[in-house]
Amino acid sequence: LEGTISILEALTDIDMVPLNSGSVAQVYKARLGTDMSGLKKGDEVAVKVLHPKVRDVIWKDVCVLKMACQVLNFSIPSCQYLDPMVHWYEFSSFLISQLNLDREADN
Repeated sequence: LEGTISILEALTDIDMVPLNSGSVAQVYKARLGTDMSGLKKGDEVAVKVLHPKVRDVIWKDVCVLKMACQVLNFSIPSCQYLDPMVHWYEFSSFLISQLNLDREADN
């Protein structure tokens, strides 16, 4: 948010029922309580909120998956041709990118 305004000051009439819910976040409808970023006070906006503790859960999942790939590489040498660590990296990068709501807000 611009300046020192808090989220509670910037939004009014936040709908408590989510419009949509995904694996990492929920989307709510609200109205702006002040002009900001080319939008006017009273404009309807969508507010995306991460589920509680989702960052911790995803980081733990990524770590467990990495260990599983390492064990697979060590236990079954022929698995190295499939390169589980490359797949782990691609999947983990995508999953972690879902936590970056700033990036999504830019779209």
